[in-house]
Amino acid sequence: MRVQAIWGILIEGQSFVGKSTVVSELKRQFGALGRGVRHGHCFLVVDELNKQIHDRAFSGLPELRDDAAAEWDGFEHFNSYKSANLILDSYMAEHDSELQNGSGVHARIVVQDRHWLSQFSYNRLFTPERDLLSDRWIADCSPRFALQVYLTCTRTTRVERAATVIAQPRTPLHGFLARNIAIIERLDEICLTQVTEDAEWMIINTDHMSPSAIASRIVSEFNSRTSFEAQSGTEI
Repeated sequence: MRVQAIWGILIEGQSFVGKSTVVSELKRQFGALGRGVRHGHCFLVVDELNKQIHDRAFSGLPELRDDAAAEWDGFEHFNSYKSANLILDSYMAEHDSELQNGSGVHARIVVQDRHWLSQFSYNRLFTPERDLLSDRWIADCSPRFALQVYLTCTRTTRVERAATVIAQPRTPLHGFLARNIAIIERLDEICLTQVTEDAEWMIINTDHMSPSAIASRIVSEFNSRTSFEAQSGTEI
């Protein structure tokens, strides 16, 4: 059975859609409102075991070539460890007192950059036979947030953003995706299919909006869903 929604915002989306920039802007805007922010990236609970499993996923991923047919075996390791990381993290989040009891005017707002949805798309594309992060697990165990946002964009926008990181990618996976936008588009399609008809999700196309405008829209929606403005007396 799922627990109450986490007092905060989940930002999901595939690479080169602008997630990290929007998250930074959300932190700035909430800070300007005098609200504390608990920022998470990839997992919610900062824990040594959580971090070790997450790092193991990336350390075991081979140097990725662009002949995609040769890459599927490499994702068996990555998807297994990342899914285990998210299952453990979701369980730990259920027992994190701040995450489960953090609503209200004086509570820190959780701003989470990625969680289960991005990994779900990798599982479905690269290792569908494994059924990692199953539909039943998503329905019963995946963390829910007061607001969940999926960012998407067109191919043209993604290609332009990817071009700025191809020379110096953060990880081999990041570089592989920057060179293979078609794979990102397939991952994006999987996520959109998962969330488009789900009222818990807000979908934003980032093509023609600045990070500041996107963040402002998200803050406004968060306020609407949580009645934050009414509680705090603060205007945006």
